[in-house]
Amino acid sequence: MNSSRRAPGRPPLAEVSDLRARALESVLRHGYDGVTLGRIAEETGVSLRTLHRYFPAKADIVWGVVDSAFDALRQGFENTTDDMPLIEAIIAAVVSAFDLSDDELEVNRARIRLIVSTPELQAVQSEMFRLWHGQLVEVIARRMEETPGALLPRAAASAVQAVIMEALAFWAAQDSSEPPAAVVTRALRSLQFISSPDVPR
Repeated sequence: MNSSRRAPGRPPLAEVSDLRARALESVLRHGYDGVTLGRIAEETGVSLRTLHRYFPAKADIVWGVVDSAFDALRQGFENTTDDMPLIEAIIAAVVSAFDLSDDELEVNRARIRLIVSTPELQAVQSEMFRLWHGQLVEVIARRMEETPGALLPRAAASAVQAVIMEALAFWAAQDSSEPPAAVVTRALRSLQFISSPDVPR
């Protein structure tokens, strides 16, 4: 028996991010369909009840890392100015949310590959993922002088979110050392191309 394994219990809040990382490692090691929450709890050294408290479903472990980008996105928008073109403000904010350290790249590549290849994960959108959309709607609505409930801000926010996820899926499928923020930036600039008057009709 490994004496270094933690006794089951509730970790301090400061350790929640570490718990998420270790739980994700367990999922990636065994495969999404090949591991139960019980086994994840055992391998991370916490009780099943504690794991459920932070991650009610197995999908929350995988999506949780995307969720953590929400605060970075919000901060990114706060750092933009109204004189920036809307697409540039969106790119600046989004890039700040996906500015990952080198040691996070391969883990996140594997996580996104898992999402892309697992129908259950694609069908599940976390609460923070929806908040992410709401943040985009608010910013776009303000810049368009529309209400957040209007069609155009909501459609534009959905388009931006879809482009981001497509870019991350593309990045995860490659073995390139190009950082995800760069791929997301290139993908978001495609929205400018679509709206250009020079696009063939």
